[in-house]
Amino acid sequence: MSNEYCGIRTFLKAPIGKYTDSYDVAIIGCPYDMGTTYRSGSRFGPASIREASIMLTDGDHPIFETNPMINLKILDMGDIELSTNNPLNSYIKIEHALDQLNHYILLGGDHSITYNSLVSKKKKHGEFALLHFDAHGDCWEGTGPYGLDHGSFLRKAIENNVIDPKNILQFGIRSPEPKEIKRWRKDKGINSYSVQDIRSSGLQWIINLINDKFQDIPVYLTLDIDCLDCSVAPGTGTPEIGGFQSHEVQRILQNLDLNYIGMDIVEVSPPYDISNITSLAAATFVWEYLNKLCVL
Repeated sequence: MSNEYCGIRTFLKAPIGKYTDSYDVAIIGCPYDMGTTYRSGSRFGPASIREASIMLTDGDHPIFETNPMINLKILDMGDIELSTNNPLNSYIKIEHALDQLNHYILLGGDHSITYNSLVSKKKKHGEFALLHFDAHGDCWEGTGPYGLDHGSFLRKAIENNVIDPKNILQFGIRSPEPKEIKRWRKDKGINSYSVQDIRSSGLQWIINLINDKFQDIPVYLTLDIDCLDCSVAPGTGTPEIGGFQSHEVQRILQNLDLNYIGMDIVEVSPPYDISNITSLAAATFVWEYLNKLCVL
């Protein structure tokens, strides 16, 4: 038996190389947190998620009996080279890098990077759906020269016709927000569900809702780690109480049968983590996604 902790820290020990269409999935890091509005540190997220993923390389999935490194052809492309003091230039670089890829998993970084990912998916797929796990609705007015921060990516995407609000499902929303922002989301027709909604209706109800609504459309998954309760995911920039437990998100991901076109995992901030539990949760959610691709 080999030692999991040996070797280069790529995601799941995936090979490093130049991307070609022969790969099923590309892993790409985006160490960017200049869109953060509270506490920074998610620029260190990609490295920490990769480190935590080594824990998941010693066997097959307990339910699906799959192994992504055997059943899929996966490439770790490393990180996008970003500017340290030029947000606009960084967002341009992110979008350009993603335009070269087909099915990818983007390791963040703060949630502002999802906007450029959605723009890239719009170019390739036209109409698609967004499955959004988060503590926050992310429909605030944007800030900065690009009008974008980690709390406004979805508003910018809707206002720029990148995605149709009717094709959005949000889960875990529970943070304080001005009533005008909440009303804006509702008026646009975005379907949002709090953790209390989900606990009242049950996980199977949510699973059925997602599968039924998105059965005939390509789906992009964006998963903000602060959808989890801060007791199980303290390593994030804007922690909120009253969130999901990690096993609940895990069960949802295991039971979705969707036409996935990519995902991102964002807002992991290692400086605030404890024993790497937040990074491990993030790495495991990506691992669950990959294992689901093996059986779809």
